[in-house]
Amino acid sequence: GSNDAFDTGRDRRYLHAKVLRIDVEPDGNPDSTEACDGCPVLDGFDYTIPADNPFVGMDNVRPEIWAWGVRNPWRFDFDRETGWIYMADVGQGAWEEIDIAVASGDYGWSDMEGNHCFGGAPCDESAAPGQMNADNMYVPISEYSHDQGRCSVTGGYVYRGCEVPAWDGIYFYGDYCTGELFGLTWDGNNVTEHGVVVESGHNLFGSGIDGYGRVLFTTVEINQFKEPIEGRVIRIVPAQ
Repeated sequence: GSNDAFDTGRDRRYLHAKVLRIDVEPDGNPDSTEACDGCPVLDGFDYTIPADNPFVGMDNVRPEIWAWGVRNPWRFDFDRETGWIYMADVGQGAWEEIDIAVASGDYGWSDMEGNHCFGGAPCDESAAPGQMNADNMYVPISEYSHDQGRCSVTGGYVYRGCEVPAWDGIYFYGDYCTGELFGLTWDGNNVTEHGVVVESGHNLFGSGIDGYGRVLFTTVEINQFKEPIEGRVIRIVPAQ
């Protein structure tokens, strides 16, 4: 949330600012949550916590947590060939980031925004893309600033189609405000940035993939009352 007012990004007693992993099948044990010390308790839930979650059995850590230190992940891609989880995390006001999510991983919020110290917190900004820094926080494989009207990352998918073999393994993602679509390739150690691959001219809201492995994005147009009035599905194709 905005500036992490309750510091829940750094507190694993709470579910906010986390990636959770649960089984929706009930186990008969009531589950509840609260946003902060003294906040109202939300209850009436019943789900199962996988026994192999990374923090099961640890004191003062919610066992539902799979990864933590995230601000507002906006779309995930579980790449079907590598098994990597691409996570697009919306920043507070300066940096947008793409991460590779791993079990128990700490992605820095709210001590970091992207690979940058946030809110006066001390941190290590020296780690290479996708690596763990001296504070045991994973830094993004890619980030971009809010320059040139950019404002909010929209995660996409890794291209696994046959239509354009040269695109195999490229992760496509975009920016909501500018409508730009970007591409990158991650090999597990290094990232290759492909930059802006297309300017859609629309607000990029969501993403998907079709049965042929082709990457799709959804757009939304907003009127003066902040109401959605039109949307479309777009597909990336080679330039003619």
